[in-house]
Amino acid sequence: MEMACVPGLSYRQVLGQKQVYSLKLLAMDSCELEKFLYEAQLENPFIQMTEQPENAKDCRITALDDYERSFRCRRSSVEEDWDGEPSAGRKAPEDKQEFFRMQLSRRLSAAENRIFCYMIMTMDSRGYISAEDVEIAENLRVEPEEVIRIRVLIQSLEPVGIGARNLQECLCLQLERKGEKNGLCESIVRNDLPDVASGKYQKIASRYGVTKQTVLRELERIRALNPIPLNGYGEDESQYIVPDIIVEREKQEWFIRLNTGNEGICISEEYSKLMRKYQDEDTARYCREKWRDARFLQKCLEQRKQTLLKIAGCFLSRQQDFCAGRAPLKPMKMKELAAAAGMHESTVSRAVRDKYMQLPVGVFRMRDLFEQSFGEEDAAGESEIKADIRRWIAGEDRRKPISDQQIAELFCKKGISISRRTVAKYREELHISSSRARRCES
Repeated sequence: MEMACVPGLSYRQVLGQKQVYSLKLLAMDSCELEKFLYEAQLENPFIQMTEQPENAKDCRITALDDYERSFRCRRSSVEEDWDGEPSAGRKAPEDKQEFFRMQLSRRLSAAENRIFCYMIMTMDSRGYISAEDVEIAENLRVEPEEVIRIRVLIQSLEPVGIGARNLQECLCLQLERKGEKNGLCESIVRNDLPDVASGKYQKIASRYGVTKQTVLRELERIRALNPIPLNGYGEDESQYIVPDIIVEREKQEWFIRLNTGNEGICISEEYSKLMRKYQDEDTARYCREKWRDARFLQKCLEQRKQTLLKIAGCFLSRQQDFCAGRAPLKPMKMKELAAAAGMHESTVSRAVRDKYMQLPVGVFRMRDLFEQSFGEEDAAGESEIKADIRRWIAGEDRRKPISDQQIAELFCKKGISISRRTVAKYREELHISSSRARRCES
């Protein structure tokens, strides 16, 4: 079987080369691809990078098209009117006012809008508005009741906890949203965080007439809350995200394009003409190999482009209301999109890895736009996995805390294949300490 040599990669046979090489290109983000093509151009004289026209539209999506029909034929069993929270991993747009305003369910009056804009402007990087309502009212020369109404409005938006004056209020807002207001957990948050920080758990237990074990269970629930709602959103100029796919809307039409500085590559006409003139067999063989390499790379790039556009098109078809800022993100597993796109799930997973998509409502890590699933039958999603981890740890014997490996084994008994590292990752996202740290706390 004929060998083909591609810059930076070597393969045993053409079939393996086509598969592995295409997948490697597919996994590259736009910056990695740009660097790779630049290096390939230096190594192969037949490769020429071509610039992408400004504002090029690679793919046009109308309201009803093949993507939409594809999803209708493969409708998920998940309810269409899901009203859960949008993905927590997303990045907010630089304009925080726009980000929060698009969540409002009604148009503000001129007076309300003035207060709203002022309060969002004074919001710090954590999402807190630390100024008291009376102070804001004095600065704006309005009644405190007007400021209170706008603060309550802001605190009703996403992410949960924004608009709080301090840490205690931020955590209490999250407990209230969970339906856990006026309980022991809220009392500890409001009154006992200094003792929590000092590890005085028995003192807290005595204050409320409960056992130390009860206090520790409440602390696990507190650790699962988010003390920094914005968590780095917005204005840190040291954070740059280059979206790989850009989705735009013009009037009633949607457009999708890949965000690359080049359209792809073309075969150098000059070197192709020279190749025909060479009489030396070694030189001619070298030219033929480089020409085939360039042609092969060209085909792989086109395949990568069409794969990403198809994935983005299927996503947009399913999530048009979310992309337009009219509704939350619908639950969608990667397996579901792969079926609609006619691809293997592993191909979609590789395609979205470490890539970002720019939508009219913000820039999102593509993997965060999907519900994670585990097990052969998609028995559980990420939220269910985390709920089980939280429940098992809350009910553990603190003298012998359950380890991440033991949790992984419990999932295995439920028919869910999950690694110890994945358990540790989700445990940390829930702000739960390791088993060794929990043993020390008891």
